[in-house]
Amino acid sequence: DETHDVIVISDGRNYQFNPHPSANITIDTVIELAKQSKTRIHLIGFGIPKSEFAEASEQYQRLAMETGGSTSFQVADSIALVERINSLTQPQSVLVQLP
Repeated sequence: DETHDVIVISDGRNYQFNPHPSANITIDTVIELAKQSKTRIHLIGFGIPKSEFAEASEQYQRLAMETGGSTSFQVADSIALVERINSLTQPQSVLVQLP
């Protein structure tokens, strides 16, 4: 049973102007599919306009929290973006301390 990770980089804007009804899925469906496939969703906000920040951050937090992922809001520049991606892609280590 392998866990998967998806890293989403977004400016928080919804560009689905006129999606076909079959292509328009809810956040609940995304969460359920991620859980079924054991996929954590990590979200990175990059250049989110202030007027859209509250809505985007609420959705980011929900997706990340309910799938076991993480969020980063308002990554300031490309260097910070690369650093955040690297932190998510580093192999995890476990420290075992014996008595």
